[in-house]
Amino acid sequence: LDHNNIEIVEENAFERLRRVKELDLSTNRIENLPNGTFRPLPNLRILDLSYNRLQSLEPDLFHGLRKLTNLHLRYNALKFIPVRIFQDCRSMQFLDLGYNQLQSLARNSFAGLFKLTELITLGLLCASPDIAQGEDILDAVYAFQLCEDNVEATTQTFTATRNRARGFIYDGSTRNPYDLQDVEGGEVVTSSLTVTASADDLESTM
Repeated sequence: LDHNNIEIVEENAFERLRRVKELDLSTNRIENLPNGTFRPLPNLRILDLSYNRLQSLEPDLFHGLRKLTNLHLRYNALKFIPVRIFQDCRSMQFLDLGYNQLQSLARNSFAGLFKLTELITLGLLCASPDIAQGEDILDAVYAFQLCEDNVEATTQTFTATRNRARGFIYDGSTRNPYDLQDVEGGEVVTSSLTVTASADDLESTM
């Protein structure tokens, strides 16, 4: 089904297809997927939704996909990841979120991904505030780990970059704050990016 002009996928589109293990819907014009779209596909291993126009994901979109190992979401227009959207995807090993417009990361967005070995966030851009538009944002895994360490509302300061070369240096020796630096013309160019981690969500503010 890839490389078509599909715009709408009805909730019952995949009824009676329990044996399907791979579904490729990439390179279409899909803007929205109903909650129960993939519920009839309990044996699904690989799902490719990349190169579409998805702006949001329904909270139970991946419910019941316990055998899913690979999920491709790159090149959409996603602005946030719902809380615990992957909680049933306990077999997932590969997740590609590259080239989206994530504005915030919910506190438990990645809950349940115990077997995840590869997370691609290449090209994640900050969509707000205006001053930070086009900048790469904090790696989702670091954000998730930070939130897990904070029960009460806390504010952490990160050092972000105006990245034309996109040559990041991650200083693993400092956990609070994380340091993300970029080299531009031989100089390290930084700007302050404040991320507020509360019991409900993690919002990027400048």
